[in-house]
Amino acid sequence: MTVANGRGAEIHLRAIKSHEGSQARAWEELTYQLRPPAGDGHVETRKTRAPDAGVEWYEVYADGHQEGFQAKFHANLQDALSGMRESVAAVCTKRPNLTRLTFVVPYDFTDSGTAGTKTDQDRWDQAVARWRADFPLSSHVGFTTIRAGDITAKLTLKEHAGRREYWFGGLEITDEWLKKRFAESVRVAGERYTPQADSPSSINAIIDAVSSGTTFLAELRSLNSRASAACRQDTGMWGASAAPASSLIDDLDEGRASSFGTIDGGDDVLPHDAPNLARMQVTANKLLDLAYTEWENLPSSDRRNLDAAISALQAHHGRNDEDSEPAEQLTDSDPLGGGATSTGSAGVDKPAELKPAPELFQGHLEYLEGQRGVSFDSLLISYLRDATQITIVDPYVRMFHQARNLMELVEGIARGKEPADEVTIKLVTVENQDGREKAERQLEYLLQIKKSAGVLGIVFDVELVDPSAIHDRSITTDTGWKILLGRGLDIFQRVSDSPFDLATKNQKYRELKAFGVTYIREHGKG
Repeated sequence: MTVANGRGAEIHLRAIKSHEGSQARAWEELTYQLRPPAGDGHVETRKTRAPDAGVEWYEVYADGHQEGFQAKFHANLQDALSGMRESVAAVCTKRPNLTRLTFVVPYDFTDSGTAGTKTDQDRWDQAVARWRADFPLSSHVGFTTIRAGDITAKLTLKEHAGRREYWFGGLEITDEWLKKRFAESVRVAGERYTPQADSPSSINAIIDAVSSGTTFLAELRSLNSRASAACRQDTGMWGASAAPASSLIDDLDEGRASSFGTIDGGDDVLPHDAPNLARMQVTANKLLDLAYTEWENLPSSDRRNLDAAISALQAHHGRNDEDSEPAEQLTDSDPLGGGATSTGSAGVDKPAELKPAPELFQGHLEYLEGQRGVSFDSLLISYLRDATQITIVDPYVRMFHQARNLMELVEGIARGKEPADEVTIKLVTVENQDGREKAERQLEYLLQIKKSAGVLGIVFDVELVDPSAIHDRSITTDTGWKILLGRGLDIFQRVSDSPFDLATKNQKYRELKAFGVTYIREHGKG
């Protein structure tokens, strides 16, 4: 039998781990540990070992009578009946003071209630009748069962969390487990730990989501509402997909209403029931697919509203700093010959019209696996603007997609500068160690970047160093910014080479690898 334990995990009684080389022995131990409380007049509990004379353990009472228990680990009642009969025979001949024999089994009885169908309950009743006929001394013994439902009901109790983990595996994050782990962490950190020294990380957001925290729920409702509004702002943008899009938007609204009610505002964000995340996510993804399809059918001058809908739907999929991200359009060429990959909002012959930022963020950000809506423009370019000396330290600029990422960053830097300004970019990297052929190919990529950068008014230099010389992947500028990149520039998951795949052309449509980035202001002009 399989049941949910109330925390999302499942208990498979038939999957109990072996004890002393046998699942049957494990079942005997577990059922003894979960034995029911004894009645009035109880004196002691006696646990037996083979040969057990028909019982695994029995309770002794002051008036001299005994009540025995026998664990039987079989797939069903039919398989267990012969063994039960042997236990009844042993009890009747060797335990004259036993007045009750209870069999503990890892399944429930079938009991259809239909006259023409033989059920487990019928088999049990018939077996008891045969025992009484075949063993006269059984007349004073009552026969009962403890079944799977009874065992799992006990296992799901808080006090049995340790038994669930031991016998059935899997980590359960209970309140007690969290308290112990927190205490351990504080003990290890010692005097270094203070609440003021706490640094937010992606685990905070994960825990908030798992626990349905108010911050997560508020963000979920807000993202859902914004996605719906963006999708409804211009029905004409959906073209031939208008009807299915309207139906999906309605479904998105219904999912929000069923979880949070119909009022989008105020501080009360507790859901009516567990939010149906799967329903909302599937609906948002279907809308995103329709948006990608219709995006190709619209002239570039009419894509603004659909771009806004795509951004809102991407944010619904994963967190996105869309309020500070400049709009991006497509260009036509890839200096590496790998298809159109530029993410710019203008040609490289004039500066990009990026949103001015009164104050750039300083600190650490985490991005999640599979998240979309992120580009070098939103992540890096605003920190590199006005710099004339930029140093990129990344040991992994070896393969084509890594070189393409670097070229896209160079293009972004070019869009953010005045045409007459000269910028020097220095790449500190490591030569490919996987053979001469791959090393030569790496140098070819870097040479093509150098040539293309020169056309853009950028001096591109490369310094090959020993792998041990690189400790952190980073970007530093002569304007005082240092950006620590956990994965370097290799932050995007693999995309196809198809010219019809939007992710090939536009970084915002690519899924991310999980990574962190830290922005540090070291010195320089404000």
